[in-house]
Amino acid sequence: MSNQLSKWGSNLMDGKHLHVRCVAHIINLIVQDGLKEVGNSVRRVRQAIRYIRESPARIKKFKDCCELEKITSKKSLCLDVVTRWNSTYLMLKVALEFENAFVSYAIHDPGLLDHLLTHVCEDGKDVGALTSGDWENVRKIEKFLEAFYNLTLRVSGSSYVTSNIHFHEIGELSCVLKLLVESDDSVLDTMAKRMKSKFDKYWGAPEKMNKMIFIACVLDPRFKFDYVAFVLSKMKMYGQDKGEQLRVEIKLYMTSLFEGYRKVTSKMSQGSSTSKVEPSVNSSKFPTLAEMARDVLAIPISTVASESAFSTGGRVLDSFRSSLTPRLVQALICLQDWFRKESSPIKVEEHLDHLEEIESGFWNLRILSSNILKEMAIRNVLGLSDVEFHSSWLTLCYLSYY
Repeated sequence: MSNQLSKWGSNLMDGKHLHVRCVAHIINLIVQDGLKEVGNSVRRVRQAIRYIRESPARIKKFKDCCELEKITSKKSLCLDVVTRWNSTYLMLKVALEFENAFVSYAIHDPGLLDHLLTHVCEDGKDVGALTSGDWENVRKIEKFLEAFYNLTLRVSGSSYVTSNIHFHEIGELSCVLKLLVESDDSVLDTMAKRMKSKFDKYWGAPEKMNKMIFIACVLDPRFKFDYVAFVLSKMKMYGQDKGEQLRVEIKLYMTSLFEGYRKVTSKMSQGSSTSKVEPSVNSSKFPTLAEMARDVLAIPISTVASESAFSTGGRVLDSFRSSLTPRLVQALICLQDWFRKESSPIKVEEHLDHLEEIESGFWNLRILSSNILKEMAIRNVLGLSDVEFHSSWLTLCYLSYY
């Protein structure tokens, strides 16, 4: 890619800024490393959910316990995928809403306790009984993972600029991990130490980081260069000396990048250079800076959106649904896209009653359509007019027979 851009004469800074690591992937690796130290509390909740979901009768009994505890949540218990930490977070988040129902279920079904005491995990460890202390640990872990879950959602957006918050989110994550490492909680302390080690592997050496991470933040009017210098030096993200050295390097790199853009724009006519840039009212005053800001701020910091676009077909048409017609697959993908464009995302588990009404309406419509088709068939066979058909006892006999 760098060679092709060089042929076109648009490979600024010799392509040093072309490679940007995906923030969402790094966050995933950081959290996965921390969850390796997850305690028995999460395992016990996972096994309790698995036990209840194994039987329709147990699910029915669990719903009765929810009614007994006056839990009005419409969500359903879900199991996580061990290799996907975000699914573990969603599992714990839902389970905490049914904490009292789990306690009540354990009283009404002794089999749950027997399962937890006798079940052996993949690593050979016993699960053990689910206690109030486990729920307290799960509550801490869920709150801990929530920050990373929300961070992943912010950096994975595709309908708004994300490069300007790249450095800001890295700095915020660094502060959170430092606070957790110094925490008195043994569970969070152990997780944070492993995560801090993984953080330093990717973002601990600023001289190896793409300078566009910092320049995009500088180009944001809310932050500018003073904010970057403050975070690097005053907040001691990389230490006072290294932070000051990095501040000087960023300024030199940004100056060189600006000079590169100035040379490119000078070759163009003034009209063509300004006509491309419309978002800012100052673009006509500072055409070179506007061109640079447009290109830098357009850099996506996550590949999640693009990867999702190319892999959506595999999620709709898999080995279990390989007989779907092309028309139906197209309808499913379009419907999925419409749901995602909703201003307020549709949560199926919170709209079960409404969905049941819709399903009931479709069923009644299907019955009505079936009866209409029968009427049309009978009328054609007997050769009756509309008046004759509706007034004929013979027709009613045929309807009751069919």
